[in-house]
Amino acid sequence: MPTLNKPTQRKKEYNKQNKEKVSKVYNKYKHIRNIYIQQNPLCQDCLNPNIINANGTSGECITPVDEVHHITPILEGKNEAEMMALGLNYDNLIGLCEFHHHLRHNNKKKG
Repeated sequence: MPTLNKPTQRKKEYNKQNKEKVSKVYNKYKHIRNIYIQQNPLCQDCLNPNIINANGTSGECITPVDEVHHITPILEGKNEAEMMALGLNYDNLIGLCEFHHHLRHNNKKKG
């Protein structure tokens, strides 16, 4: 019969503290993300004439932003402070449509 491993009290406290930290950071990120989208409402890769678009052509294509992507991934930070800086840095963001966001993540997995 399978056993159920219940988290210890210490782990529960850590998870609660971690969720609170993540929640605070995420609320700051949402604010920055919303400002970014207001200022950059179109997919930056679709606007780039050197990048292929979802329709298979290159050239300017007007597509609204679906995702705000971190250019340098947050997890590349060496510690919590660096990760926070990467996550909340406006200059580390790029607005992308769903197609280009998917491409960027798939290219990282291949490389």
